Amino acid sequence: MTLPLTENFRANSYFKGFLINAIIGAIITVLAIELRLFLEDKTSSYYGFWSNLYNTKTIDEGKKLFVSLLIVFVISIITYHVFFALFMFGGGFLINDVHNSHKPTLHNLFKVEHSKVKTKQNLGNSDRVIVLGPIKNKNKNKNKNKN
Repeated sequence: MTLPLTENFRANSYFKGFLINAIIGAIITVLAIELRLFLEDKTSSYYGFWSNLYNTKTIDEGKKLFVSLLIVFVISIITYHVFFALFMFGGGFLINDVHNSHKPTLHNLFKVEHSKVKTKQNLGNSDRVIVLGPIKNKNKNKNKNKN
């Protein structure tokens, strides 16, 4: 599976990033409101599930608050992962220790920026590298060859 699934709509400008984040916020908000309304309806199966879990006939406001926070947290994590898979949205949440700020101007709002791929030749001293996968130890390979 290749990520992202589409490259036509990526957050490569402030406007697109704000737009995608607004869509994510709207999805999370609508689902939170709808699930809270289901939790208020005592005849719904959603209310029945949580009342059986708490072993009560009625759910008080504190338990409804906890259930809502738990479910909205899970919905948020799932939504952000889906948008990461679709649009690679969220990678910009990871920052280096060195932060070069861009002045927020109207021109920069719609400016498309492409990331510069760092290779071994152009890594600076302040760059942090995250290695995914097993680490190959050169000393172990040398010791194996000697034996």
